[in-house]
Amino acid sequence: YKVFSVLTKCRFYLMQGDDFFTMDQGRYENMGVDRLATLTGATHLQGSPALVFDGGTATTYSATDSNGIILGGGIGPGLKIKYDCLANNTSLPDISHSKFIERIQRAQDSDEPQPLSIFSKNTEDAMICDAFQEFALKGRNIISHWLEKNKNTTNERDSKVDGVKKINTERVIYCTGGDGNILFELLKPRFGGVIESSNQNSQNLNENYIVQFNKNLVHYGVADVLSKQFRYKKLYESSYLGQRVAKCFDVESELGDNIYLGTVIKEYKNGGKIMYDVKYDDQDEENGLGVAELLVRLETYRAHRKDDPSVVSSKKSYGREKSAQVESENSGEVDIAKGPSHDSAPNKGGKRKCFPAKKSTVAKMAKTRDIATEVNKSHPTELVGRRVAKHFKIGGSRKLFFGTVKCYYEESNSWFIEYDDGDEEDYSRSQLINYLKHYDAHKEQDKDKERNSEVTHD
Repeated sequence: YKVFSVLTKCRFYLMQGDDFFTMDQGRYENMGVDRLATLTGATHLQGSPALVFDGGTATTYSATDSNGIILGGGIGPGLKIKYDCLANNTSLPDISHSKFIERIQRAQDSDEPQPLSIFSKNTEDAMICDAFQEFALKGRNIISHWLEKNKNTTNERDSKVDGVKKINTERVIYCTGGDGNILFELLKPRFGGVIESSNQNSQNLNENYIVQFNKNLVHYGVADVLSKQFRYKKLYESSYLGQRVAKCFDVESELGDNIYLGTVIKEYKNGGKIMYDVKYDDQDEENGLGVAELLVRLETYRAHRKDDPSVVSSKKSYGREKSAQVESENSGEVDIAKGPSHDSAPNKGGKRKCFPAKKSTVAKMAKTRDIATEVNKSHPTELVGRRVAKHFKIGGSRKLFFGTVKCYYEESNSWFIEYDDGDEEDYSRSQLINYLKHYDAHKEQDKDKERNSEVTHD
């Protein structure tokens, strides 16, 4: 909860097994997402076949064949669990992680190497050597089987990486995880010098594979999946997420007809087909729409867009685009030829809840003349009904426009303004203060003050 409350501007993804491998690709029920992610990362970096050893609380190995299909893997206790178990259930000493890291460093010392002897003569060395041998010899047995299974296979996957099939021709094997660096050393030729080796096991498979350590393998896997999804959406489909839709129902809507407006809230695959979920403004939802059905609702919305209260139009009657405005906050002027104000409230599509004012508050607010204090200390809805003024530059001349604060949008912390000529705009807090002040300076020119300052109530 604390992470979500602090990282408010970050995007979070909840990833599941199918995001990495489907059942058809060999994923079995309840296979760990971390294992799937490391396999994906290995495939991304080197191609198929892939083999990953992951050393952590549990030590796992996972593999795919040359066609990218999961072969399976194994799960066993990690180094810490092994030593904790011995310490808790016997009179043997508790060996910390730092101790066996230090022992590896002594074994590989360039000046005076002290590899662990197979026949150790002290308790700690005997415990460390036994666990290390287990990982080293088991790992080599796994590698041998993996190489045998992929000896005569070729990469025939339908999927491609950036249009090119990627094949792990050098048979690169990855070690990852908190203890991945230890596994990496033990799988090197001659056990990386950590354990004494005979001439027989030093020649075993040494030239048939390459071992690499990559602590970020799971991140490569996650990044690969997300980037492929992004590229797929960009190249092969138009994302309709967040777009507005409309549909005719048998029940009369708030618009006085049978047209209900909504927003596309979810886009997903079901049986290989792209599906969409829609949430209507009355909170009802419609799930599992196909592309054809969605296109009909998009077309219906285009015909009824003018009825959507979430849409803010530009001042089109003067041929000006809202996106071409630059505001001068001190003067209340807008230069159409320059660019948009950075302080301008965003025009957000989708559902927006509009809060009207109470009649009693409008009259009360009109008595206050310290506008900045008034706006900052008032509830946002108390400003609804107030009149504003704004200068626009049209050609070489300035023209003053009057408008009315119609409602407050809580989600964007902005106020919806309707100008007397029918055009509309959103104001941020600082803009509202500025144009309320500008109105105070020019209110004598407001011919429609009484008519336009009325606030309607349900």
